[in-house]
Amino acid sequence: MKVLSIDIVKREFNDLVVTEVIPHMNGVHISGVELIYEINGERCITGMLLDQNEFESFVEGNTVELHQGEIVIVKVD
Repeated sequence: MKVLSIDIVKREFNDLVVTEVIPHMNGVHISGVELIYEINGERCITGMLLDQNEFESFVEGNTVELHQGEIVIVKVD
């Protein structure tokens, strides 16, 4: 899955490729997901954590703020 990361503070755009989606469980329910991704062909050390509502919104093509007023991601493909 291709993702566009927009750093509002630095005014930078980065193309990311999500290589894994890891569900985080809270008992028997999924409480959120971790997106493992690559940037420029290199795997990032830590993934992005989204709660379940953010993830569902992201998959539908909506933007999601990772850090309020700083970084936004949107699914491109």
